[in-house]
Amino acid sequence: MGTETELLRGYLEATDAAEAEGLLTALVFDYASPLIRKTVRRRLMTSSEQDREDVAGDVVLDLVTRLKRLKQGGDTPIERFSAYVAVAAHNGCDQYLRQRYPQRHRLKNRLRYLLSKMPNFALWEDLEHGWICGRAVWGDRPPMPLNPELTARLGARDRPPEQTLKALFDQVGGPVDFDALTGLLAVFWGVRDSTSPLESVEHAMASQEPAADAVLVQKQSLEKLWTEIEDLPPLQRAALLLNLRDATGGSTAWVLPAAGIVSVRRIAELVGIPAEEFAALWRLLPLNDLDIAERLGLGRQQVINLRQAARQRLGRRLRGKSP
Repeated sequence: MGTETELLRGYLEATDAAEAEGLLTALVFDYASPLIRKTVRRRLMTSSEQDREDVAGDVVLDLVTRLKRLKQGGDTPIERFSAYVAVAAHNGCDQYLRQRYPQRHRLKNRLRYLLSKMPNFALWEDLEHGWICGRAVWGDRPPMPLNPELTARLGARDRPPEQTLKALFDQVGGPVDFDALTGLLAVFWGVRDSTSPLESVEHAMASQEPAADAVLVQKQSLEKLWTEIEDLPPLQRAALLLNLRDATGGSTAWVLPAAGIVSVRRIAELVGIPAEEFAALWRLLPLNDLDIAERLGLGRQQVINLRQAARQRLGRRLRGKSP
């Protein structure tokens, strides 16, 4: 098969369209995708599996677009493919965190500034582990795990942040992952982000016993959500509905008929499955990507991409419209 460097060169030099497509597929899915998913899984370990898949899918799509532009001569060359992919994966995670957690992102910028100004402390980037921080003399060491119970040993929360950072590094005794540090200090200092309107709808769908005074608002939100789902392209709609899940991984599809929004028979019709078959399938929801791919006659990555496109469209259409 060759190395990624050989594949990249072969793809850029290929004159036959079928050969070029085969080399591009091997380059992206055999070499780039595993590295991207490993990086996203490590960086976003506390996020849902769905969000991690979405971020990884976005990075893969951006990479394919970049490679096609490169072949057409419309982009700067990639000198080290594996390094470029690693950086792209980290950038995708950063973009996700900026959008989803703006308060945490501000905290991260503050910590970055403090680490750059504090004597004998540093923040550096590693291709395998991402951004690492600690004492400057630890620069050649891998990051150490952070125990959440460490927050009880950091002293008063109102002490200067420089003292808190020093106390943390003294306790750990080695460098730490910068994202993990940000997460731990966000808990310590009580930094929280509010949820978006779409996330509020998802949370409402995940709650089987909503508060009585919230039922009407939730139903109005669900009706708006369902209207937009019906307008999705058929494959996007199926990829989304067959995988609807809550934060614990359970199905949230039951909320729609339970709230009187739509019947199970109508959902079956919109995902293209006979009603009797779908009724038997109902208790198995949410389906994993491989099962959905088999039903739709697609590849697993295509299913992920379709669902990501559906979620992005729903986000755009619902933003600012929830009651």
